[in-house]
Amino acid sequence: MFGEKVDPELKRRTGDFFKDSERYDDALEFYARTQAETQIREIMDAAREDCNIPVFLRAKVVLGEKNPVEVLESLAQKALEQDRPSMAALAYQKAGLDEKAAAIRGNVLDTVVDEDAAEQSQNGESE
Repeated sequence: MFGEKVDPELKRRTGDFFKDSERYDDALEFYARTQAETQIREIMDAAREDCNIPVFLRAKVVLGEKNPVEVLESLAQKALEQDRPSMAALAYQKAGLDEKAAAIRGNVLDTVVDEDAAEQSQNGESE
């Protein structure tokens, strides 16, 4: 499907199919091979809105763009507002703010441990 003999328009339409199905990572594979900048930017914008940090970062790589720390920090904050701590931690990590990423990961781990302890307590289990 990615061979040189495959019609670029077919690759683009396949990318459109994946994009319409919200399979953005797959769509990027096809768009990257056809230099479909407009569609790649649409995916990047959708990923930014959803705080899908991996897809956002991949779109930036495909476009050959850097990720300014301010943009990544903004995405991390938005991810926290959307209660998506793992995405926030990833954005902070990619921004080089490892302490903030570690703090978020620590808070998530603490929450999981607290929830497990509460569940065990409700079930009458002890450690």
